[in-house]
Amino acid sequence: MSRQAARAAVSSFVPHKFASIPIVLAPSLRPRPARTPCLPFFRDPAHTVPTRRLYRDLLRATYRFPVPPSSGDQFAPQAALAAGASADMAPATEGRGLVGTRLRVIRDWHRRRGWTSPSQTQTFLSSQSALLTLLHNTTPTSPSYPSILSTDFAHHLSHTRRLARLSHAASARQAALSRPPHLTGGFLRPSIFNPPLPRLRPQPLGLSMMIHRRLRARERRQAKRLEWAQYARDMSAEVAMWRDLGLEERRGGKEGYWVGSGWIVGMREMLRIVDEGWEGENKRKDRMYSEGMVRRVKRAKARREGWQRDQAEARRVSAEEGEVSDRERT
Repeated sequence: MSRQAARAAVSSFVPHKFASIPIVLAPSLRPRPARTPCLPFFRDPAHTVPTRRLYRDLLRATYRFPVPPSSGDQFAPQAALAAGASADMAPATEGRGLVGTRLRVIRDWHRRRGWTSPSQTQTFLSSQSALLTLLHNTTPTSPSYPSILSTDFAHHLSHTRRLARLSHAASARQAALSRPPHLTGGFLRPSIFNPPLPRLRPQPLGLSMMIHRRLRARERRQAKRLEWAQYARDMSAEVAMWRDLGLEERRGGKEGYWVGSGWIVGMREMLRIVDEGWEGENKRKDRMYSEGMVRRVKRAKARREGWQRDQAEARRVSAEEGEVSDRERT
């Protein structure tokens, strides 16, 4: 119905004195469609369930892949041998399938488990699905069988070398930490956390933890003082309110009021304990180096400068010998 027809229908039963009032027709109310919550694809069961199934199928396929006995040149490809691997390094994978490929699959999936890009995730899953199809369709008589074995050996060799590097780095780190610290010829300047000390390399763990504990203690002390200062302001406001009400101080009894200044004594005692910590830090910062410590640091600095001069002289002599040999060849 148009607006003019609606006005004419209404004017037929509305009194004449109300006919000039404009008529406002309410719009038709339509039910809102149900809004489905937005669910990321990496939490959608339609994505997570097939993805987990693909991962398990890949691991199962690497276990069931037929691999010949690990016998030197038959297993270790020439490309891997040319890269520096010996035939004796061929891993004994008989009965365990493609060990190198399985380790690579586990590592790749572990690295990409936090991806949130749909396009990159789809590309990765497509490549893994293609790998699964290749493993299922490959037999010992297939043309791709030698290349799969070669790739598996390269993955296993890379994993073994990576573990060796990590083990060597951990051993070197442990050896550096267990080495006794030595003087570097420098000073560790005094601060509110440490007294004047010589600089050591490596810095002892006890010294680092001492500074860390004092830093945390200072933060706790500062937070406690701010809290007590807030309590003091609240108590002052409450006592002022009681005095304005005309309440008198009476001690003892269930209805006694504490509107005097006695609470200030306890508060000042707590603040005094906190302030003693600040004073101790300031005294620690103002301490001076002892004469014996200064002599030890100067001797260490002289040894370091002498070693640096010897190294520079050795480099200069080596460079001159290299220039002489170059002129003789020319």
